[in-house]
Amino acid sequence: MGKLQRALTLFLMAGFGLILSGCGGEDAFSTPPEGGTDPGASSVSNVILLTSTPTLGSASNSEVDLTAQVKDTNNALLEGQTVIFSATGGGLEIVSNTTDAAGMATAKLSSAGDPTNRAITVTATAGTRSASVAIDVTGTGVTVSGESSVVLGDSTELTIFLKDSAGNGIPNKTVTVSSDNGNTLDESTLTTGLSGSAQVLMRGTVVGMDTIAASALGATANFSVEVSPDQFSLSLPSADMPINQDHTITVNWSQAGNPVNGQTVNFSTTRGTLSSPTATTSGGQATANISSSGAGPVKVTASVAGGPSASATAEFVATTPASMTLQADAATIGPNGQEDKITAVVRDSNNNLVKSIPIRFTVTQDNSNGSISNPTDTTDNLGRASTIYTSTDVTTAKDGVVIQAEVENRASYEGGIIPCASSNLCTTVAITVAQADLFVRLGTGNLLEPYSSTLYKKPYTVVITDSAGNARPNVEVKIALIPTWYAKGRYYLGAGEDGFFNTADDEAPWRKLTGTPDLMEECRSEDNLNPDPDTKFNGIIDLLEDINENGQLEPGNVAVVPGTVVTDEDGIANFDITYAKNFATWTRVKLTASTQVAGSEGSDEVEFWLAVLAADLTNKDTLPPGYRSPFGEVLDCTEAD
Repeated sequence: MGKLQRALTLFLMAGFGLILSGCGGEDAFSTPPEGGTDPGASSVSNVILLTSTPTLGSASNSEVDLTAQVKDTNNALLEGQTVIFSATGGGLEIVSNTTDAAGMATAKLSSAGDPTNRAITVTATAGTRSASVAIDVTGTGVTVSGESSVVLGDSTELTIFLKDSAGNGIPNKTVTVSSDNGNTLDESTLTTGLSGSAQVLMRGTVVGMDTIAASALGATANFSVEVSPDQFSLSLPSADMPINQDHTITVNWSQAGNPVNGQTVNFSTTRGTLSSPTATTSGGQATANISSSGAGPVKVTASVAGGPSASATAEFVATTPASMTLQADAATIGPNGQEDKITAVVRDSNNNLVKSIPIRFTVTQDNSNGSISNPTDTTDNLGRASTIYTSTDVTTAKDGVVIQAEVENRASYEGGIIPCASSNLCTTVAITVAQADLFVRLGTGNLLEPYSSTLYKKPYTVVITDSAGNARPNVEVKIALIPTWYAKGRYYLGAGEDGFFNTADDEAPWRKLTGTPDLMEECRSEDNLNPDPDTKFNGIIDLLEDINENGQLEPGNVAVVPGTVVTDEDGIANFDITYAKNFATWTRVKLTASTQVAGSEGSDEVEFWLAVLAADLTNKDTLPPGYRSPFGEVLDCTEAD
């Protein structure tokens, strides 16, 4: 190797982070003897493996560049050598497994969706020589947060967050939690939610400083919590606190039965406004006021620096109704006991949801004699009250059922009796009882997509409407695909007018011939040969089936579809039929879309031969996929060949 070549090699290696491994000599960079050429220079003597960084981030988009350099016994860089990359974990993307003029082959390593902190060993092999390097997957971390103290016998909630090297939360992973002092934890193993967080409740049962340890995916975090022997409690006046009013927060603090005086207590809240963030104990008590202009849940916490803490939860509630809306889950339901949920939502003048307000429901119009489940209900914390309407076997005209909801004693809020039509606290909703026929239609275009080098993808659409042609959204449609026929034979290049194979016709595409002689035999699915209807398409070899005696049913399930799809707001759902290219034109299938609804047109079906891409049949120099039928060439359905 000359000086210039050696300098280039060292420069390239430095550019890849100086992380390397080699074999094949005590000095992988020694200068070869001057003069002459070693007869064995073409054989691999040394492999060096370099990485762009010694660590790999645990995030899914992190990568490490790998470069293998191959030399002969004279340290000459070898071109055209095959390098095999392997790894003990993660995922390898081979960029080039053949060395270039610089003797280099390249690959990329990723975590392959596994964010666990760990070491991955990557090996590059050329000939009988190999080199390995260890890459650490890092960056996954665990954090624990919460109150740093808890009173003996009380509980506090701790939040554990699991994140990858990019700071993204990692969902659906197991976290183990433990207490060094043996304080009680409601769970010892947790599963992170969609945000990567999980909660554990710690109950103080052992006095003193405790360490809570959380571990997951090779990462561990410790969190210190002091369990105080003090009696320290926080109370709120009620579980439901009206908005726009002051409510007193009270802390009681004693040690060994004696009140603690002159100490500062810190207050915090998740909703509303505090009259003061701190208060000083007197007679063992500290107080502050809290109020809120908005409704919703609240958690109030009182803590002492370096001392105990306590929390309490309640709910701010709106109490004065000002408006109400009424909705039915469905505008149209079927007869014969179909149900429809009717929901009223009550708000105050500031649009806050109003809790604990009685609502009266009444059927004011219905010639089908339907019924509601309950005439009254009380609004929940989301301002909702509801009843269930149940139909009879009689249908109605459009909007033939009218249900009214009104706030009980609404006159006290409106300053007198107001007709329902003019009231903000009384309203109606109309529904229709009718045969809920759904019309299902399947459709497709002339597009066939090459999904991969081995697969085709055929797009299909299912459209769902009601009897009036209106789109039906959010309808679950079952999709099924059953093979009904298969064909035997093969493709030929060109054909004359008489249907015979013609080698002179260079411009003709590949084709299957069905004229004379017959070069394709169509066979009924073997899973549909037994006359007993209970055996048809059951996937089991029954009597009179498997007529070619090859131990399996032809053609079998050679294409896949989603089991269910759900229509969008336009009543449309799109899906794909995916199948291997070699089954194209050799398999006939029946596609069915159906819904579980009343009416005779709740399904649709189409039957067709799996299509082949035209471009795959027009190159006379390339055999088409499925050049020979996967079910054999002998034109006899009872033969396996």
